[in-house]
Amino acid sequence: MARSDDVLVSFRAVDKSYDGEQYVVKDLDLDIRRGEFLTLLGPSGSGKTTCLMMLAGFEYPTHGEISLDGRVINRIPPHKREIGVVFQSYALFPHMTVWENVAYPLSIRRLDKAAIARRVDAALDMVRMNAYAQRRPAQLSGGQQQRIALARALIFDPPLVLMDEPLGALDKRLREHMQLEIKELHRRLNLTVVYVTHDQSEALTLSDRVAIFEGGRIQQIDEVRSLYETPSNRIVANFVGDSNQFCGVVTGGNGQVCEVALPDGTRIQGIADAPLPAGSPAYACIRPERIAVLDAAAPAANRIRARAMGLIYHGDHFRLQCTLGQEAGATCFIKVTLDDPCLRHFQPGQPVELGFDTPHVRIFP
Repeated sequence: MARSDDVLVSFRAVDKSYDGEQYVVKDLDLDIRRGEFLTLLGPSGSGKTTCLMMLAGFEYPTHGEISLDGRVINRIPPHKREIGVVFQSYALFPHMTVWENVAYPLSIRRLDKAAIARRVDAALDMVRMNAYAQRRPAQLSGGQQQRIALARALIFDPPLVLMDEPLGALDKRLREHMQLEIKELHRRLNLTVVYVTHDQSEALTLSDRVAIFEGGRIQQIDEVRSLYETPSNRIVANFVGDSNQFCGVVTGGNGQVCEVALPDGTRIQGIADAPLPAGSPAYACIRPERIAVLDAAAPAANRIRARAMGLIYHGDHFRLQCTLGQEAGATCFIKVTLDDPCLRHFQPGQPVELGFDTPHVRIFP
């Protein structure tokens, strides 16, 4: 738990309903630390954007309290919260020049002209857009418009910056470039950023911590590596990275180690966060890069018989698609290097043995 003086934003028992019956955010407790980059990640309708809109002031919570720097802001209008916001649509004024767009937040705060000029020039320099100061938004590319939106959100030195899928309209290469620019601005300016996306790769690239939303609740909030390596449930395992899932029945366990029997009798051992009763259905989840194709003599804590059905080329590796014997249509994917020995004599339909270690398997009810 973060110390109280480290917490900039706090949600306490926050609910949000638009119709009084269905809740899109339920009993949300969340602390956002000063200087951190927190990403709210989840599918459409999971509650992440509603959470951001309540923090920005564009929506109000049905129940509970939201605090910013120790002050409850539930009913404070957006323009009085002093929060920077960047949208996917950029939301630039088309009739204003780039310079005027960036200056706007200072103009409405009635700063003197000399101070505005200094700060606008510095903000445009920060995002490397000085040469475009007299252009209008329609004369800029998507990436350039997003830089202007960032400069406008940061120019009044807000304690908090909110970003709602700001890179969603950009192509892949430009999006990856802008991710690095945003990450560098966060580091250099020591910003506190809350970022909403449904792109897991983007979340893993940018974030100090990620909160996984589903069904209006946070399923897990953690640092990026912990979230990927030790998901707390199947929802998180499914949404963060790729995960193979083998369905079976619990046969026993010893401490955190749990054993699951698959329908064909194969037994898999993995790690369960809580004891699971024998006879209960369970899923054994494992990442594709943690599975190896074995030769007959190779040791492995867990072994599964399968058939190699196809290869998918990914540039720096292959994805090997396998079908499992225990269920009709059950498949799994294995990440293999370009020079993996298993590829030398690959034939679709050939039998293979797959192996993986117990600590890399997560068992969920």
